[in-house]
Amino acid sequence: MLPTRKCMLRAGLVVMVSSGLVDAAPEWVLRSETGPAPRTQHAMVWDSCRNVVVMFGGYDGVQKRGYTWEWDGSEWTLRATSGPSPRVVQAGMGFDGNRCVTVLFGGANDAAYLNDTWEWDGTAWEQKCISGCTPPGTRNSAAMPYDAAQGVIVLFGGYAPGLLNDTWTWDGAAWTQLSTTAPPAPRSGNALGYDPTRERTVLFGGNLVPTICGTNSDETWELDLSTNPATWTHNTSAPHPSPRSEIGHLVYDPTGSRMLLFGGTNFCSPQPALNDTWEYSAGGTWALISTPTAPQGRHGNDMVYDTVRQEVVLFGGDLGPINNYEVRGDTWTFGEIDSDGDGVPDSEDQCPETGNSVTVVINDCDTGVNNHLFVDDGCSMLDLIEECEAEATNHGGYVRCVGALARDWRQAGLISGAERGRIIRCVARVPNVPADPKALLVIRKSIPARPPPPPAPRSRTAGGAPRRPPPARRPTRRRWRC
Repeated sequence: MLPTRKCMLRAGLVVMVSSGLVDAAPEWVLRSETGPAPRTQHAMVWDSCRNVVVMFGGYDGVQKRGYTWEWDGSEWTLRATSGPSPRVVQAGMGFDGNRCVTVLFGGANDAAYLNDTWEWDGTAWEQKCISGCTPPGTRNSAAMPYDAAQGVIVLFGGYAPGLLNDTWTWDGAAWTQLSTTAPPAPRSGNALGYDPTRERTVLFGGNLVPTICGTNSDETWELDLSTNPATWTHNTSAPHPSPRSEIGHLVYDPTGSRMLLFGGTNFCSPQPALNDTWEYSAGGTWALISTPTAPQGRHGNDMVYDTVRQEVVLFGGDLGPINNYEVRGDTWTFGEIDSDGDGVPDSEDQCPETGNSVTVVINDCDTGVNNHLFVDDGCSMLDLIEECEAEATNHGGYVRCVGALARDWRQAGLISGAERGRIIRCVARVPNVPADPKALLVIRKSIPARPPPPPAPRSRTAGGAPRRPPPARRPTRRRWRC
């Protein structure tokens, strides 16, 4: 049964007034345990041009991976088996939203640390910066977000071996090392993400000592590329997440104007793998987000923000202590629950059980009309038609209610006149009549036929012959007197 509400039709716009709705808190939801093999230290980006998550590389506990996978919101698809060599990259990948390409830099394979540059356009990988271009030095565990205001990929730090704290940008043609004010201390495995609202790149954590039980950071830094030199600023506000590294990307959630962080490791602490979720607000403050469920504590995972479905997507990671691999291949999402998958969270969805019918189908009668979704409240045309049926006291009232809907949709330009007619014809049928012609014949036979009307009496003359009707009189023209 749909929520109790009053429907008001104004120029084809359906406005819902509902009672008893409560804002829902975001939750972690396990979406899949199939697809790519379990792994850690892979890299992921959100391709905003094709609306898919792109993932490359990683380590499964036995070998390094070199395949490219994509997530479309419901399943993973293997897209490429050639391109960059198998490697771990640990967030060394970003998406250039202006040129619509995924950019990968460096990483480490079985033989060495790398400093090659590759771009993925959704079809194939192409190596860049081969000649006449000076790339950053070899490294792994360097984070790479995209600064939309400046139109460049930003790279900071990493491990070469040896920790680094240099800042570079990639514009699609060349790498440029930036001159900056006092940068963060050298580190690797830190989280890095871009806040488009404030046009700042935000950094958190990282490993400050390159040993198995190294010292992790709990520092927050912000990078402003609009100044010359570029400015690093240390944010000392508290509270904040505990020290950690191998975090992956910080992701920006536009629905809350905030950066989101999950998990990581403090190496040899009593709880090496973390599973807490934090938000970093536009005001520069951290807050712990309480969630009823969460992925198991892990590090070496990565995550991105899906702007179409308005949710964070997290894949894989390592549950065990450093170098004691317990890698996972699970996919999680974090956001407000959307039970029917229509892109409208349940807290705003007046019709949280919208079906997946592409066209408007009424009592097994397919109108062929596109089942338009009203994104303001999450109700489709079919939802509103079904509400008419639920609230009508008789079939005539049901037909009148749907007729009013179809009239306003026609006036708003959502359907054509012919489509309106098909909706009315399907609604006017006897409810719940099956579409099987034999069944229809049985139903027709069960309905008693209407008796024919009695014949009209005929006038007769005295002799019994039918009287011929009088001839029609020609109308006379009236003459007007002056």
